[in-house]
Amino acid sequence: MYQCLVCGFSFLEEEPYDEGYTGSFEICGCCGFQYGYDDYDRLEIDYEVLSEEEAIKLSHKMYREEWRQQSFPVFDPSLFNKQDLLNGCLPELHMNEHFKNRGLL
Repeated sequence: MYQCLVCGFSFLEEEPYDEGYTGSFEICGCCGFQYGYDDYDRLEIDYEVLSEEEAIKLSHKMYREEWRQQSFPVFDPSLFNKQDLLNGCLPELHMNEHFKNRGLL
């Protein structure tokens, strides 16, 4: 299993990128980020000026911030138990600590 580079969800089936930053096209079941697609659709990013790595990291940061602002909607609720979803499995305080522990903030 691999970790999502946007939200830290630890159940990706494929590594998000290969050595050349080609995305796996896997969609994270927690935040909904699709590697190889969502990292290249940002109009705000000048992909010709930044390196591949810089552009991808910036897209992760932007997607993460938008996801936070939307109160962390779960992309695939079937991956979480019902009690967690009823209790709000991704409350902001918990997720901020989660992000800090994984170096995402």
